[in-house]
Amino acid sequence: MILGLRLGRRLIAAVAVQDEQVTFHDCRFVTSRRDVLERTMRAYFAKILDQLSPARVCYYAPAAANTATDHLAVLLTKQATARHIPVARTDRANLLQACGLPPGAKRPALRDQMRDLWPALAEGRPDRQLVGAEALASALVADVDF
Repeated sequence: MILGLRLGRRLIAAVAVQDEQVTFHDCRFVTSRRDVLERTMRAYFAKILDQLSPARVCYYAPAAANTATDHLAVLLTKQATARHIPVARTDRANLLQACGLPPGAKRPALRDQMRDLWPALAEGRPDRQLVGAEALASALVADVDF
């Protein structure tokens, strides 16, 4: 099983893929309170890593250093490393390339591409569809690049 995540300062998504099927998905808002963020996200990452036991993790976190998103990436990496799960960060270019999209493609194009692989994606709210598509694309990157 491969776990793909999209990390952001307001919203995160996790999608697990096994045998080309989505077996788990979750999307949730992230608190803006730093004191709560550390505790809740550490527990969240631990829970999904323990429950899913993925063979590898790949995440997309479009942010600069020393931001809330970067902090989430550090927390995820620590949790995965403690469990001896390989973890890698991907970027927008790799997401688009893994999905066969041109380098300048916009987020809705990626979402539309991912809907073909995961029809249930269309059932969510538009903001959750975008991050869900990026999480799924991250899992595809891990499948190709690891």
